[in-house]
Amino acid sequence: MITKAEDARHKLWEMSASFRAYMRQKKYSQAKHCYDVARNVSVFLEMSEDDMVSLFGSREEPDKPIVGMFPEEEVQKAYRECIRSNLTNENRKYEPIKKVHG
Repeated sequence: MITKAEDARHKLWEMSASFRAYMRQKKYSQAKHCYDVARNVSVFLEMSEDDMVSLFGSREEPDKPIVGMFPEEEVQKAYRECIRSNLTNENRKYEPIKKVHG
């Protein structure tokens, strides 16, 4: 029987495949979304360090970096392309919600 945690873990690995497919198709905002969701969910689930390294890689040993399922260079490219195309909210100025009088 598959537990919810195992099911979520499997879906994270599926998201890495979606990430790579979106990168090949140059759909950078969708690729960035896959990465962001996978990162947030894996932190929320408190995944083991081994699973985190498998997914996101590690530069703990500079002479032997580990490339994860979400390669760092590809993630950086997705972020760069989204920023260049203004498809990200990270750098947008906060604007309060305008109240409608009626």
